[in-house]
Amino acid sequence: MELVPQRGVAVTNWSGCDTDTKLIELWLDSKASAGTRAQYARAIRHFMQVVGKPLRAVTLEDLRDYGKVLAGMRLSLSTRRLRQMAVKSLLSFGARTGYLAMDVGRAWQAEKIPNTLSRRILSEGEVLQLIQAAKRERDKTLIRFLYRTGLRVSEAVNLTWADIRELDEGGAVIAVHGKGGKTRHIRISAKTLAALTALNPTRQGHVFISQKRNPLSVQRVRSLLASLGRKALGKPVSPHWLRHCMATHSLRRGYPIAEVAATLGHGSLAVTSRYLHANPITSPEDFLPDF
Repeated sequence: MELVPQRGVAVTNWSGCDTDTKLIELWLDSKASAGTRAQYARAIRHFMQVVGKPLRAVTLEDLRDYGKVLAGMRLSLSTRRLRQMAVKSLLSFGARTGYLAMDVGRAWQAEKIPNTLSRRILSEGEVLQLIQAAKRERDKTLIRFLYRTGLRVSEAVNLTWADIRELDEGGAVIAVHGKGGKTRHIRISAKTLAALTALNPTRQGHVFISQKRNPLSVQRVRSLLASLGRKALGKPVSPHWLRHCMATHSLRRGYPIAEVAATLGHGSLAVTSRYLHANPITSPEDFLPDF
């Protein structure tokens, strides 16, 4: 099957797809994370409903109009950008595989998200207040664990005892199955291991479980942290904030940036260095004359 773009150059359709539905399925299958697939699927369903035409007929004007539709909805900036990036990713995939004659999404600029990382970094004292506000020992242990390991909330609730390997010298190494199907290994102390064991002495199944012995859900943990944040700090807190805190506080205390990057699962030190920029250790005044 060949397509002919406006400039008159034939393009071979290497995708093997003959419908938008098949292309979308192929594109979603290329995403390693189940969470990403679910979010992108929702985004594309909405896009296709709003645009109301086949992908091959989508124009730059359609994309700009869709951006205006998103702007008029009660959505957060991050959600709007996610939907825009999903559309751009699909159109790029379609062009790369030859299903689309050209990547019209390349000329469409997604909204920029201001860097508000510094607002989501709690002080060490605030993290302690958050822990102390929790009434249940499980919740205290969960907060400490998220803070000490920097795990994403989905990684924490999916952690099982089969992922924990106890060390002869004390402590353990946990295998974390993260984004993109990548696995990283993080060492935890004997104290942390003992706290986890106290929650589930059988060391069977999931590490963090409910009173009914079911795995905790991501939504349950988010709701818990938001509630505790309002109670202790006067503002809702996200589990991801603890990941930010782990990186920032450990860097300030001298933990090597390469180790922080490996713990968080960052593929680049440039990503991890954001925490240094968001919460600098030194001031220019430390190196300037006092006058």
